[in-house]
Amino acid sequence: MARDAGPVLHDILETITLIETALAGKSREDFGKDDILRLAIQRSMNITASPTTSSGM
Repeated sequence: MARDAGPVLHDILETITLIETALAGKSREDFGKDDILRLAIQRSMNITASPTTSSGM
């Protein structure tokens, strides 16, 4: 039985908004040089995507 996708989609959109805010005004070069920002964004994306790969969505 598939779960309600609403809360998961809400979390994904919220994460996208946070990432957009964190990257505002930064170039690709800035992003590439900021290890902490890059790792935080990668981790956030992994956490947010996890329910979509394991819940049968």
